[in-house]
Amino acid sequence: MILRISHEALSKLQESTAWNESIGLSTGFTTEEVYGPTGKLSWLWQSSWATESAMRNDLMQNMGGGVPIEVINELAAIVVRLFNKC
Repeated sequence: MILRISHEALSKLQESTAWNESIGLSTGFTTEEVYGPTGKLSWLWQSSWATESAMRNDLMQNMGGGVPIEVINELAAIVVRLFNKC
């Protein structure tokens, strides 16, 4: 399994309750501005993970930077669902 953040995953995260109740509505940031190829956490865009747990661990490194655990969990779950769809 190779998991990667994609534009499709970010689009689904943008529509999620987790995003809109924590970051989206309060800051006005889009998922692309945070996790996209030129976003604030663009190093994650370049990353790939063998497991959901490994991905979540990397995503959690920025929790102190304002990304709530609900958003991290939602993004990891979306990426896994999209992988399993293939």
